[in-house]
Amino acid sequence: MARTYLRRKLGGKKGVRITRWVKLEDDRELKRPLNAFLRFSVDRRATNDFKKIPVGVSGKLVAEEWKALSASEKKKYEDEAAAERVEYERKFEQIYGHPAGSRSRSPSAT
Repeated sequence: MARTYLRRKLGGKKGVRITRWVKLEDDRELKRPLNAFLRFSVDRRATNDFKKIPVGVSGKLVAEEWKALSASEKKKYEDEAAAERVEYERKFEQIYGHPAGSRSRSPSAT
């Protein structure tokens, strides 16, 4: 019933099919953790070194810096990412009742 109402409201005309639904935003939704590279990228962009550089170019520069880091320098970001991943998995199982990524689709759902 709600989908029919939305279809009429958004489509305007009878027979118009809406093929794409807008995802509802919920602040309470559990956010996936950042990986080590993304953590590094956020830190680098926070320094404002890339303020007047286009996003695409700054992304390439950050990626080059990441590749140039030694294993010991990357370890800091990898440890933070691993700790956040463990916390995410704990919260996910607490909320949804099964481990993250463990739910398999039934053959009839495909």
